[in-house]
Formats: sequence, C-alpha cells, structure tokens
Amino acid sequence: MEKILMVDDDTDLLLVLEHALKAHGYAVTTLADASQVFDTIKSVQPAIIVLDIGMGKWDGRTICTRIKAETAYRHIPVILYSGLAEDAYTIAGCKADLFLQKPLSTSYFLHKIASFTNRHPVKW
Repeated sequence: MEKILMVDDDTDLLLVLEHALKAHGYAVTTLADASQVFDTIKSVQPAIIVLDIGMGKWDGRTICTRIKAETAYRHIPVILYSGLAEDAYTIAGCKADLFLQKPLSTSYFLHKIASFTNRHPVKW
C-alpha cells in the first residue's frame, strides 16, 4: 500500500482528498501544520508528498526545495497545488514533480497520484 503525505492548512480539503485516496487503497497521513513535515516524512516514509503552496507562514515551494535538497528524500515525488496561478519557472525552481491548480477535480487528482505509483488510473 503506497503511503501519501498531504500537507495543507485547509482541513476540509485535506479530509475530502484523504477520503478519496483511502477509498482507492492508499495509506494517507495528513498534516494541517507544516512545522511537522520533516519529522513526519522521516517517520512515515511516504511514496508521494502533496503540498499546498500557501499555508499561512509556510510556503509549499520552500518545503519542496528543502525536501529535494535532502539526499534521503529527493527521490520522493512532490506534487504542489494552489488556488493561485503559478508559473512554470516558480515550480521548476523548487524541483516539484507536478503542479495542480485548485479547485481540484478529485478524479484528475487520483489519476495523477496513480501515475506516480504505477497504478492504473482510478475511476471515481
């Protein structure tokens, strides 16, 4: 079972996406407080990390940059998402593997997760 770490200060969105992922057989850990992200990565060892870009005092791009700078974690795909339009340069600069624009379609989100886990795309 693939482990996914999701980090977002929007607890309602976390709950919706967590439910969808669990319904499709993923093990999901959620964080509404990004201050615990590196401790959680170390303990959970996720196959994929999903980060919101704007989380109050935390920025998903900065967290992604730090993840990709760590030898032990750089292999983990990082998916960033935001309600704000982001340019490709900003996303490439932090070495994110994918950027998704909010609002997220649950089926598209699940399809993208499946593409990183070598699963067949899921239907919702």
